[in-house]
Order: sequence, then C-alpha cells, then structure tokens
Amino acid sequence: MKTVYDSELLNLLKNKIDDGIIKVNENVNIYFEEIEKSHSIGFNGIDWLKNSYIYFLDLRESEPEHLKKTNHFLANIADNFPQLMSETIVVIGDSLTSLGFEMKFADFIELHELFFNIPQHTYIWFPVSKKCINLTFENELYFG
Repeated sequence: MKTVYDSELLNLLKNKIDDGIIKVNENVNIYFEEIEKSHSIGFNGIDWLKNSYIYFLDLRESEPEHLKKTNHFLANIADNFPQLMSETIVVIGDSLTSLGFEMKFADFIELHELFFNIPQHTYIWFPVSKKCINLTFENELYFG
C-alpha cells in the first residue's frame, strides 16, 4: 500500500518515471532478502558493527552541513568506484515508504535529497555489486 511519502515521491518523480529513467517496484521484500544475504542484519536494519564498510559519515550534529557532506560522501563513491555510476540501484525504506525506486546510481546522486529527507532507514542497494548505501534513522551514512 502506498504511503503519503510514496505518493509525494511519485508526484515529484513523475517525469522521470514517464520517461523510463526510474522504474517503480511495489514488491520490495525481494530486495530486503538480497540485502540480508550480503549484510548482517541487526535489530534496526544492517548491523554495521558486524559488516565491513568502506565509508562512514556521522551526520547527527551537522545539520547545516548535511547536504554538503552527503554530496561529498556520494562524490567519493562515484570517484573511487566509477563502475557503480551505470549500475542500476534500488532505493527502499523500512517504514515510511513501501515502494522501491530503480534507477542508475548516477541518477540517484542527482535525486538523493528527495530520498534522504524521509525520516527512516533508507537503503540504496546495488544488486550486481552487492554493495549498499544506508542512511540510518539516526543520521549515520554507510557504504559497504
């Protein structure tokens, strides 16, 4: 069932959905299952203490710098893992959204603010490379 946040995202992304840049998927359980196969899951999502991560960013006390730091975080991934730019990713949340949004990682970088402003655990899953970007509800950002 679509949530208020899903409806808002669908409205904001309508042109990109209509143009085929973004595909909307109603069955996101398969993606959570895939993430669980590659990452240890704890009480509140991925247990990053049990998973090796490549980058970590604590955004809890940087509200005025939040967007700048997030942009830098994603730029680091793009610069150091250029092969990921053309990989199709899936953006899913664990509470306030129920839809999955498939797009190229390069497109997500341009749109990330729409997804990262939703107060939930947000997962950007790379199905081919088995990597995940995870913005936690506590405003910690991981890539691994």
